Parts: sequence; C-alpha cells; structure tokens
Amino acid sequence: MKKYPCVYINQTTGTIYYKVSLGKNEDNKLDQKKSSTDEFGKPFETLEDAYAEVLRVKSDYIKDKNRSKSDTQSFSDYINNVYEPYYSNTVQDSTAYTAKSHFKLMTGYFRTRPLNEITKMDCSNFRSHLLKKYPGKDPRRKASNYANAVWVRFRASLTHAFNMDIIHVQPSAGIDSPAKEKIKTPYWAFNDFKTAMKSFDTSNFRQQWHATIVWFYYFTGVRVSEGTALTWNDVDLNKAEIVINKTFSQDIDGKQILHEHTKTIAGMRTIDLDTQTVDILRRWKLIQPNASANGYVIGESGTVAVSKSTISRLLKSVCKKNNITSITGKSLRKSHTSYLINELNDSNHKYVQQRLGHEKIQTTLDYYAEFDSNDAVRKLKRDNMDKQLKKSGLQLFKTDKKVPKKVLLSN
Repeated sequence: MKKYPCVYINQTTGTIYYKVSLGKNEDNKLDQKKSSTDEFGKPFETLEDAYAEVLRVKSDYIKDKNRSKSDTQSFSDYINNVYEPYYSNTVQDSTAYTAKSHFKLMTGYFRTRPLNEITKMDCSNFRSHLLKKYPGKDPRRKASNYANAVWVRFRASLTHAFNMDIIHVQPSAGIDSPAKEKIKTPYWAFNDFKTAMKSFDTSNFRQQWHATIVWFYYFTGVRVSEGTALTWNDVDLNKAEIVINKTFSQDIDGKQILHEHTKTIAGMRTIDLDTQTVDILRRWKLIQPNASANGYVIGESGTVAVSKSTISRLLKSVCKKNNITSITGKSLRKSHTSYLINELNDSNHKYVQQRLGHEKIQTTLDYYAEFDSNDAVRKLKRDNMDKQLKKSGLQLFKTDKKVPKKVLLSN
C-alpha cells in the first residue's frame, strides 16, 4: 500500500485521517490541523483523497498568511519594496530610471492607503487626477503622453500584485488608458542647419567643438547616447565610416553607464561618412586634448564623454541665437532623416532604416520620415516627375492635340 505524507489510518476503527503541521501561530505555538473528513464533511474513502485534502489545507494556509500580510501593506510599501525592485530587473537601466518619477507620483497620490483597499473608483479617480494635472498639448486629446505612461505603469503594478496573490481583485481592470498624443517632433530643414553652422567661429576652440558636435549628429543620424559613447577606434577616416557598437544609459540612480551594445540589435551598424564630415572629424582629432584610440570622439577632451544635457544646452543656445526652429538632440536624428529624403531625394527606405539602426521599418516611416512640404520642395518633386515621364517617353495624348474645353459626362 502506497504511503502519503501526513495521512494515517486509525488501527482500531480503520478510519482514514490526516494530521498536518502548518507552522507556528502568533503565540509561537505549533499550528496543527487534524481531520478525517474533507472540506465538505465527507469521510475519506482512500488515502489519496486524504492526501489531496492535505495539499488543499496547506495551500489555503499559505494564501491566508499572505492575505494577512497584504491586509496591512500600504500601496507605497508595495511599490518601493516589492514592485519597483522586480520591475528594475526586467527592463533596461534607462527605462528603470525613467520609471522612478512615475512610481514617486503614484505613491505620492495613494501614500499609506492599504494596497488591498484600493477600489475601482480609486483607480478611476487617479486616472482623472492624471488627466487634469498633465493635460496634453494637442487640444483634441485629454492627457499628455506622460500621463499615459504613468497610468500604464500603475496598472501593471496592480496586475503584478494580482498575479502574485497579494491582492485578489485587479481594481484597474476595465478602465481605459488615457489617449496618447501624436505630437510631431520638430526638426531642422537644411536651411536651418546652414544658418546654424554659419554662426560658429571655427577659429575658436570651443566654437569648433560645438560645430563638430552639431555637424556630426546632423550628418550621421546616430542616437544621442550612441554619439556620446563613440570612441576614435570606432572611426576609420581612411574608409570614411564609423562603427556604432555601444551606448550610454542611466541607471536607476541617474548615473551614466556604458554598455558594449546598442539599444537594439539593429543598432549595431556601420555608417558611411561624406568627405566633409571626414575632414571635420580629422581636424577635430588634431586639436582635441587627450585624443586617443579609446578617447571619446565628441568629448571636449578624449577622456570625458560629453553629456546629453550639454548637447541640449548647446542646441538651445544655437536655436535662440539664430532664431531658428528649436530642437533637441533627438530632433537632430530626425533632421538627418529629413536631409536624406528631402535634400538627397533618397527614396530607399531600407537604406534610411539601416542608417538609423531601426529594427522595424515602420518606426522609420512613422516617427522619422517626414516630408518637407514647402512650396519650393513640392515644385521640385513635380519637376522631377515631369522629367522622369519625359525621359520614359510615356505620353497619353500627343502634344499637337488641343485639350478639349468641355468633357461630356454620361451616366
């Protein structure tokens, strides 16, 4: 006969029963349970039936114990000590750093409210709070993308608590996320770029450094953190190419961390350089302090990588000084794409995708490939169509035929 843990037979009566130890109670005494019937009061017919009841009793005990803990656990304690450490181990460092402000906003709203007492109405009110505090710039929308991001993380935190049996109802389920905005990222047309570059005095060291930074990003389209991480051994001025194979990110405390890889697999790429960009980098390398194989290419010194905030301040100053479109470092990446499409008339989207390091071409098309629709550009596109059709010899009507003044339409 097969034996089962905690299951016994009364040798006198033949009754099957179980006796299980469940740990210690609040008085530090052994908590035991003994019974010859299941949860419905039915006597056990087999040892296997009794063992199944043992497993159920243990499971219920563990759940009850967890419930008693979560009964007093505040939302803030759960976020700070349970969810945030878990979340930080599932995402990139920079994402975890961004999420810190979101978690702070949540805990500031719910404070010491017990986690298991948060209701669907509480969640709806929090959503309304986000809509009101962070309105969107687009008048057709009700909230900013920031509000949407906070809500998504808030709902994910409650889902995790539910999946871990910390709470037994997901109170935010069924409540829609705030609509995301679709705000166009500003960028420089080529004329803006020309205006900016003419404002630099390259006979001055810092001015040449600043000019090199702006030129480099405009003509390569690399991500800001890819550019700051680029070292001279990644640059081959003879072959006129750079290899993008690392990036900076911020850890959960905001400290810069160098990664020997890029944001995506597709980000590991080689980018061709034009002749003037090669010349600008060569001239910069000659005067850059501490330039070396492992030195940072666009750092004021080869030993120190330039920060994203420095680049932001530089661009803000350049835009204000020249009264041109105000952009960020990320906008320079879009400006590069605009240059490829609108100035070079490059219609090979796969080439643009590879150059930007996107895994999906849809990202290139949706967020970066914007057509400059000013009158001069539109006329150029029309002229190009005319030239192509004329060269092809395709013409539906002969040129000596007059265009009819009236066209009769029949049903």
